[in-house]
Amino acid sequence: MKNLCSALSDELNKDNREKYCFDTVPLNKLFILSILTFGFYELVWTYNMWKKIKSNWGYDINPFWRTFFSGFTNYSLFPSLGEYISFFNIKAFGGILLAFAYMAMVSTWKMHEPYSFISDFSVLILVFIQSKINKINAENFPNAKVNNWNRANILWAIPCGLLFILYVIGSFLPD
Repeated sequence: MKNLCSALSDELNKDNREKYCFDTVPLNKLFILSILTFGFYELVWTYNMWKKIKSNWGYDINPFWRTFFSGFTNYSLFPSLGEYISFFNIKAFGGILLAFAYMAMVSTWKMHEPYSFISDFSVLILVFIQSKINKINAENFPNAKVNNWNRANILWAIPCGLLFILYVIGSFLPD
């Protein structure tokens, strides 16, 4: 995949500069929905990142398949986001290292309790990345789209939250 920043540096001074940013997502939304949906919202977040890369930078990729195989494609998504973040002189991160850490955390879901709960906190890596993107948007793209809580998120969170509570209670009950 070509570098996101090469297109960005060419277009940043034009009128359509808002095109070259990712959505601002409230960190509490990303964290809460990821936990309550057992990580499914992390796939939604990943899909939205790939969709933005395709639509904003014109890459010939399929966001659905990139998300479906996110265990492999995060090794290109995270470094690309790291380059994007460092372009704006914000301390970035090692994309490959974060992708590896994310996959290691996600893979613990099959372990015995309480170790399987480690996978629930893989969202912290996405929260870290999104916090950097939110900072870039606040400083450089004041009109960036904000993906706030909406009615569908809340309707989705209620039944998933109830299931999550049952899961936590059931995890600590004796066999």
